[in-house]
Amino acid sequence: MPFVNEYISDEDIKWYGIEEADRRLFNITFRPEWTINRERDVYLRLVGSGREEFANHKRFALYWEGKLILIRLDQQTGRSSAGCSVHYELLGIELATDLASSRPQVLMDLKEALTTYAGGGVNARSQNATSFGF
Repeated sequence: MPFVNEYISDEDIKWYGIEEADRRLFNITFRPEWTINRERDVYLRLVGSGREEFANHKRFALYWEGKLILIRLDQQTGRSSAGCSVHYELLGIELATDLASSRPQVLMDLKEALTTYAGGGVNARSQNATSFGF
């Protein structure tokens, strides 16, 4: 099963403790959408965005192996006659020590989720290309 962009159901909000995590870990108001692969129990959520000259800096929470991983990315969106593209550069990743050996798989799943996220999740416009600098 691939990743999909969707609004989070009330049941999933409770199951994953999303509102509590947002208050406790991210100091944000809940955003009811995610990019999820239900079969692998992995999800990606935008939990923060920079302002002004740092507006392209994004913070994501990746739920992987039952743990939340905070990821900071630089997201650049471009337009050409061929359509839109999104490029991501990894600025930082807070990976628990017990997941350190899984870093290659975490990054592979992150890339797959970001490709589906397409720069906007449920509100994404059709993207022709997603590229990565990591």
